[in-house]
Amino acid sequence: MLRLRLPRRPRLPRAGRAVRGLGRHRQDVREPADRAVHRRGAERWGRGGSRAKHRSSGQAGRGEAMSRRLLWLAALLAAAPALAEPAAPISGRSRVIDGDTIDVDGRRIRLWGIDAPEGAQQCARDGRAYPCGDEAAEALAALIGGAEPRCEPRDRDRYGRTVATCYVTRAGVRVDLAAELVALGWALDFGRYSRGAYEREEREARAARRGMWRDDEIEPPWEWRRARR
Repeated sequence: MLRLRLPRRPRLPRAGRAVRGLGRHRQDVREPADRAVHRRGAERWGRGGSRAKHRSSGQAGRGEAMSRRLLWLAALLAAAPALAEPAAPISGRSRVIDGDTIDVDGRRIRLWGIDAPEGAQQCARDGRAYPCGDEAAEALAALIGGAEPRCEPRDRDRYGRTVATCYVTRAGVRVDLAAELVALGWALDFGRYSRGAYEREEREARAARRGMWRDDEIEPPWEWRRARR
């Protein structure tokens, strides 16, 4: 009796294994993309946070700058009346303190634009010392005489004194005390502040050898003070 052998059908893989394998393959493909998307989202949020911080810090900086401008403007407006209106003239009975300082109506005033020998300053003439500071003060007192000076404030120095140009009136003519003192040779033009306002009077006094210009050598008051600090 003959037996027929039929060819075996090819063996197929189990469906479960195929699906699981395919699932693993798809999962392997998807996971990097998911991680990339997550990473891009995190970076986007991070950049957004940085931009927000930058914007907030920038706004704070602009706010501080605006506050400073407003404070500066308020201070300027508060000072505007003082800047717009010159200080009132000072006049009255006077007392000489030194060659370039007087008291007028109880207020200490420094003559503007000149520098006279200090009270303790000594000068030399013909080889002999003499108190040129006292001489300058006496010359200023003689210029004022019995008149009441009228002083026009210009500034205030570091000692709190009013710096002013002071005048006396003689025969109807207004005389600048500082200019007269320089012309007599008992003060020098203080170019650091006057910008040469009394250079002409100083040249005339030097040419005529008046006051200190007769001395053996002139030590400017500002140099005398600097040497003794």
